[in-house]
Amino acid sequence: MSKSFLLLVAGILIAGCAKKELSSASMAGSEKPGAPPDRLGSSSVPPSITKKETKPPESPTSPPAALQHDAYHYYGLANTSPFKLKFSLAGSDEIRGEQTAKVKEMKKDRWVYAVTRTEGLAQLGNDEVALQSDGIYTVSTTLGKLDQKELELPASLPTGKSWWRTEKLTETTGQVVQTRAVYKVVGVQKIETSAGPFEALLITADGTAKFDDKPGSMNSKFWFARDIGMVKMESKVKLKGGKEVHYSIEATK
Repeated sequence: MSKSFLLLVAGILIAGCAKKELSSASMAGSEKPGAPPDRLGSSSVPPSITKKETKPPESPTSPPAALQHDAYHYYGLANTSPFKLKFSLAGSDEIRGEQTAKVKEMKKDRWVYAVTRTEGLAQLGNDEVALQSDGIYTVSTTLGKLDQKELELPASLPTGKSWWRTEKLTETTGQVVQTRAVYKVVGVQKIETSAGPFEALLITADGTAKFDDKPGSMNSKFWFARDIGMVKMESKVKLKGGKEVHYSIEATK
């Protein structure tokens, strides 16, 4: 899975990479137990007559073909198994955890997924993302309030494609983070990670950031493996008057 450029930086820099306890409410809906099967007794229903049990229709395991575009495959929404990642920040302890995406809502033209993170990765929050015909959007996050839904990946990802993204997040502490960056698809390349090698699609992001009244610059590289998700990310942020901060996320065993 990818993490929004804005939200990732907000989770790292605003939270200060401090290890904190987060309440983890389940995002999956609870199932109601079905009614007990009908029993035949000595009532008015003759014992020779049995009622045919009807099974509820099974939910589809994958979205309609119109939603299975490049973004769906590279973002890794087809991968519903827990995925191990590690986060590294220069000068801080490495943190690890699992990330999982589960379908929360299904409609013909829009599927919503709950993306949850455990252990150390819980510091990066949990999200809800919407799979639509034109791409994948982050619609909410536990890190704070989004100004609007944010495009994670457009539907089509040919080499050379680029797009601008402007984002604004009001963090739970009241701090405001804003970014504006241009994203560009570089192409598929082999990448080494702690989980092994992957053939992954490289997307770069270069732009500006603003944390409350502090302006700065941001530069990132994201590698997405088809039907797995983001397997590596390298990023650097420099705020005015401050030092350049380097951090990364990587798939691990």
